[in-house]
Amino acid sequence: MVCHQRFGFLNAVTLNDVRDPEFWRGLRSDLSITVAGSDQLVPTPVLTKPQIAQVREDLGREGYVQIDGFFDRDYVTRLAQGIHALRANGLLPVFGLVFDEYWNLARRAGDLLRHLLGADYSQLPDFWSWYLDPATEEKGWGPHRDKGHVECLLPDGSPMSLTTWIPLTDVSPLNGCMYLLPAHMDPKYAEGVMPTTEEVMQGVRALPAAAGTLFIWNQRVLHWGGSSSRRARVPRVSVAFEFQRGDIPAFNKPLLTAPATLPDFSTRIQLIGKQIMQYTHMYGYDDSLVTAAKHMAEGIA
Repeated sequence: MVCHQRFGFLNAVTLNDVRDPEFWRGLRSDLSITVAGSDQLVPTPVLTKPQIAQVREDLGREGYVQIDGFFDRDYVTRLAQGIHALRANGLLPVFGLVFDEYWNLARRAGDLLRHLLGADYSQLPDFWSWYLDPATEEKGWGPHRDKGHVECLLPDGSPMSLTTWIPLTDVSPLNGCMYLLPAHMDPKYAEGVMPTTEEVMQGVRALPAAAGTLFIWNQRVLHWGGSSSRRARVPRVSVAFEFQRGDIPAFNKPLLTAPATLPDFSTRIQLIGKQIMQYTHMYGYDDSLVTAAKHMAEGIA
């Protein structure tokens, strides 16, 4: 399987390599792969009642929340270095999800997600990772709503589903930080359609942040990634996960119904293949990569 054609790298990687845990361990021996999966608990930041109340208020009014310093900076820096290593070997950043530590980012947010989505919340089979190279002025995804085409809010406006986005490097307008239109500033929020430029220009909010910040937004919120500049000092490296309430039909399958549990290695490979398939429209990947991704995803819904 050739995973480099979109970015012009020289290294070729076979499908057998992708399915071999030792291949990945050879790339980053400091990161873990628990082949059989695990339900061993990870440290989970616990917010105080006033902090949770503030999160609910911000999420209800603006549709998003930013929690600075949620993840340990040294931890996420190591994960950013892992994405650098993948990139240097011609591999898409999403392959970082073969390693335990990237999945543990989602698991570490579990206590807060239980407050926001209910104790039986599920993790969606929707995730991605980005590396925006300032040298080539790469950019993030364009303006979109994660679920603008389907109902994703309850009648009282609370979320059925949430996206978490975590910068693994410091992010700023120079390296492609996230931009967002707060819900209360969005004239088309209720309809979930795209507003005009004139309607949103003054309401747009740039979201510079330090590595290890946790962003959460409901999936009706309009947002997009910026374009990096050659003047940026570091690339924008980031990862995102999606979650939903457990008492509603699945938005996508297979749901990971025990987000506190690490999926086994084979499931991770299947899910990564699924991501490449469902997000190829963002990049126009070569047919050979999409075909390989289909083979990777075999066996999941």
